Amino acid sequence: INYLPMKDIKIYIDPVDATSLLIKKIFDPVMILIGIAYKEKPLIGFSTYPLYENTNKSIIYFNIPEKGIYEYDIYDEKFIKIKITENLNKDLIVRYNMNKEKDLGIFLIFWLLVCQKLNDWNLIRGSGYANKAILAIKKNAPYYSSMTGLGPWDTCAVNALALENGGSINKLDGSEIIYTNELDKNGLDFPVVYFPNEKRKKDFFDDYQSNTSKF
Repeated sequence: INYLPMKDIKIYIDPVDATSLLIKKIFDPVMILIGIAYKEKPLIGFSTYPLYENTNKSIIYFNIPEKGIYEYDIYDEKFIKIKITENLNKDLIVRYNMNKEKDLGIFLIFWLLVCQKLNDWNLIRGSGYANKAILAIKKNAPYYSSMTGLGPWDTCAVNALALENGGSINKLDGSEIIYTNELDKNGLDFPVVYFPNEKRKKDFFDDYQSNTSKF
């Protein structure tokens, strides 16, 4: 990115994503995130698992703009280009503690509007915002997060990977997350939805906007 004007570049660093799990000594969902935005849109993301899935490996997921998403094993020094299926898997990524009343109510709307037309969907519960986003990207599956209060450092890196995959992370009104100075100051005070492709996003938001008043 040396040729890009520095005035249009923002760099977001999250040294510990899933801090509450780290405190509990649950290490596998914990990640280190570096996101680079250009002209207020995510461009490059580095998402690192210091201890990948309770192994001795450290894995980095990153994208090269318009070249794809890659996995790098720090210890074995191996690069692998991630191959992501074009099909929509019947997996839905959700929060691990989706039993809270507030979360359950918001999730119920999402379930009714998106999943009621589809049979045999598998709910995959996970911990850590970035960890679930990586899981959704690799599985090419929708991911719903009711979490609010996230900072741009929580989302920029994985949002860059989502965009590289042809998907997007959106607000519930369908708009994209733009990394403005206001967002830097106030954070994300809204739920977000990850979609693996534009068609699924359109299907959801067409339903959401026409049916939200019923709930």
